[in-house]
Amino acid sequence: LTVDVRGDVRAPQTFAVLLGLHAPGADTPWGIVQHGSLSMLLHPATSNAMARAEINLLARVAQTRWATATNLVLAIRLQSHDSDSNLVRCALELSAASVDTRWAQATNLSFTAQWLHAITNPIPVSARGELQADNARTRWGAARQVRLAGTLATHADAVAPAETSWGWWTNLAPYALEWDGQLRGLAAQGLEMDEVFCSGNWRAPELALTRIACALYGGRFDAHAALNVATSELTFNGSSDFDGQKISPLFTDAGKEWLAQYSWNQPPKAKASGAVVLPAWTDPAWTN
Repeated sequence: LTVDVRGDVRAPQTFAVLLGLHAPGADTPWGIVQHGSLSMLLHPATSNAMARAEINLLARVAQTRWATATNLVLAIRLQSHDSDSNLVRCALELSAASVDTRWAQATNLSFTAQWLHAITNPIPVSARGELQADNARTRWGAARQVRLAGTLATHADAVAPAETSWGWWTNLAPYALEWDGQLRGLAAQGLEMDEVFCSGNWRAPELALTRIACALYGGRFDAHAALNVATSELTFNGSSDFDGQKISPLFTDAGKEWLAQYSWNQPPKAKASGAVVLPAWTDPAWTN
């Protein structure tokens, strides 16, 4: 354990702190670490640089009651904003050769995030994050490759909800969200897909799935959908040309019997569109 503290006691804001910990093994109330190292640095503001802090954690094996990871690397960077003392710029980088939790397992995990944070508010002013992993597995399915990315920002022109008619959507009203994701080699509930792509955004009062695209069984499925939270109207359209017989494991027994009546040399092409008005968000059906 190494601790280095330097500064002028007459000016506490000048203190610089360096803490370094290296251990072949550690057993703590928070978890177990093998061949780990931890460093923490605090740099005061100078005439040429803003105040900043760094935290770096490396471990060959890290185990907690929630997860176990190998070849773990975690880096966190914090820096004061150049024009607003209430804001902090933050960045996080996390990687691991393998991760095993009670909910999921994956290899070659990588997660990066950057966000602008107000000291007085737990929700970031703006943020962006991206997750990538190989050989991801959950109890619902598995995928050979996974990539998810998203952004969050304060929505200056957000539409205010009418009293409580939006239900829990009220919490999202002040924010703008965008996301996209890609799965390759997906297998779930008897369904196999070569590739799945999804993207969407939220701008109150509109939630939009701008694209859902799947490559499966020698064909494709493409769809778009939009939900107006203020009116509870859901609109959608989609098209497909894949072999529908291949997804029969997803159907009920009655559905399987109905589909078994049909056969084809070339998979049929289908298109559909529609609209439906959902129950009010304050309806007990959404919470029961």
